[in-house]
Amino acid sequence: MSSTTGNPEAGPRPAAFFDLDKTLIAGSSLLAMAQGLYRRDLCDAGTVAQLRLQHIRRRMDQVVGASARSVSPAGSAVTWVQGRHRAEVEAVTDEIVGERIAPTVYKDMAALAAKHKSGGMLTYVVTAAPAEVAQTVARRLGMTGGLGTSAETDDAGRYSGRHRGAVLHGQDKAAAVEAHAAEAGVDLAASVGYADSILDAPMLELFGRAEVVNPDAPLRRLAAQKDWPVRQPRTTVDDVDRHRVALVRPRMAAYGLDRLVTAGTLVDTARNRFFTAADPEAFVQAVEATGRFRRDTRIGAIYHPGRMSFREVTAGTSLHITVAGERVTVHVDRVSPLAPTQPDERCRYSLGRIAAHNLSGIAADIAGVLPWRRVVLCDDDDEAA
Repeated sequence: MSSTTGNPEAGPRPAAFFDLDKTLIAGSSLLAMAQGLYRRDLCDAGTVAQLRLQHIRRRMDQVVGASARSVSPAGSAVTWVQGRHRAEVEAVTDEIVGERIAPTVYKDMAALAAKHKSGGMLTYVVTAAPAEVAQTVARRLGMTGGLGTSAETDDAGRYSGRHRGAVLHGQDKAAAVEAHAAEAGVDLAASVGYADSILDAPMLELFGRAEVVNPDAPLRRLAAQKDWPVRQPRTTVDDVDRHRVALVRPRMAAYGLDRLVTAGTLVDTARNRFFTAADPEAFVQAVEATGRFRRDTRIGAIYHPGRMSFREVTAGTSLHITVAGERVTVHVDRVSPLAPTQPDERCRYSLGRIAAHNLSGIAADIAGVLPWRRVVLCDDDDEAA
């Protein structure tokens, strides 16, 4: 279930365990996976609709304060990949996590995980979602590993359509954490856990310190009884911008540029996606060889010191690529500042389009700080690293 087991011979170590849905990310990871698989003809529309309905019901339960429903959506996930090879599923999972899950990571929770790691703690994602999802999210966030619901594979590495072990809900989730702690040499009494649902109470009881994140009503009441801190983090992606982040990889794939980069180690933000180019010179040559990009020169280059900046020649939803060493940063501009015509290889701007480009960015920034778009984060200055 874990991508990293640790070294128990080094002595017990403290760890931080993060639930996934509504704790590390805003929304349902399983619904996001189903939607991504549906787009790839690997999942039917009925399954997506069922998961969306379950997600809505859970949100309603949180609003009215009802007890959490112990649904097992991960139970059906094994059938989606039945007969497919593990390597294929892992590759698709990485794509979908990048498109639909990474952009919904809570920025504050990602920073908290990084803070624990820098303090010498092991860090884990633990979820009822498939283990492949947990491990991919953990890898993208630079965490130690991920625990999730495991699917059985045969000797050829193909999924059988059956579970290997239990779906990680409730007490089974707590048992998985205990088993992993024993295997990895984790001191649970010195560890901390984060979760959003009353279903995770058995897991939270394991740790020396527990905190609740976006808690449902029953967990909020339990937290008050046990004096557990409550966190209400801000999302990393504006709803308005989410579709633009998802556009990046398919647009790069259309030009064949995705073959020259790998997923970056930074968390994708509300606007940017980060990649690493093993051969930056070859990547730059490939960008220029498409004939569809102009390199920023003169005034445009001033805004990107120390980087090469390329803009796609299109009026709107255009790729903007910057390269600094091996680091490649890509986003989609609503309005391109480029002039309608580009008679040569130089980057030519239009004053009118520059104004529209900047006004669009300013509007997005203002929307991101409106009072109803933000929730105050609890103070963690006294948080042990």
